[in-house]
Amino acid sequence: MFYFFVVEDQADMNQMVCDFIIDICKEKKIKIMIYRFSSYSKAFYELAYASIPNKVFVCDIEITAPKGKLKHMESGLEFGKKLREKDTKSDLIYLSNYDYENEVATSIFNCTRYIKKNCKNMREILADTIDYLVFKKGEQQKIVFRISNQITYQFQLNEINYVQKIKSTKYCEIHTITTPFKYYITLKELNKTYFHNHFVTVKRSYLVNSYNIRFQDNHKIIFSNGNQLLL
Repeated sequence: MFYFFVVEDQADMNQMVCDFIIDICKEKKIKIMIYRFSSYSKAFYELAYASIPNKVFVCDIEITAPKGKLKHMESGLEFGKKLREKDTKSDLIYLSNYDYENEVATSIFNCTRYIKKNCKNMREILADTIDYLVFKKGEQQKIVFRISNQITYQFQLNEINYVQKIKSTKYCEIHTITTPFKYYITLKELNKTYFHNHFVTVKRSYLVNSYNIRFQDNHKIIFSNGNQLLL
């Protein structure tokens, strides 16, 4: 079961996001509870810091003060910073009409996904993210890579940053947050069989765990643990 905390100051958008989550989870037969808020209020924080398992925060970045009031309203980025000081496990999904993607990607908030409001495939992106949450939750049993009778590697999904195809061979090099190792398998088969197609293909030679990316441009990818992939 997942507990969603939706923080969005626009009533119509708040309702749409909640409806999307309810419909997607109903289709996938996922049990959920949704808490709705229009700001990062005291009532929100009381629940946000409560001992609740599988928390997923769907957070608007820009929160506007009620009409006629000039007081500063806490932003989603401010909340993210506070959250990670106390909680490194809950998932954090950011929403915004504005271009905050770089700020989110380079932050220390370990954001699960950044979604642009009102984009054409908003529901599809949210559905894909929920698929990932379900898959990640089930990854308490580690992915097992048996190299030989004497050598076996075991890693959870979020411990793997990327996989590189080794040229002129049938091997891939799997780069985890601690160590790389070679495995005899194609990228396509690896993604389908082990990663359930949750990794993305980059320049045809790499499979990348997009949920571990902190920063990306045309030349490099920086992962949450500081490791880099030069493209």
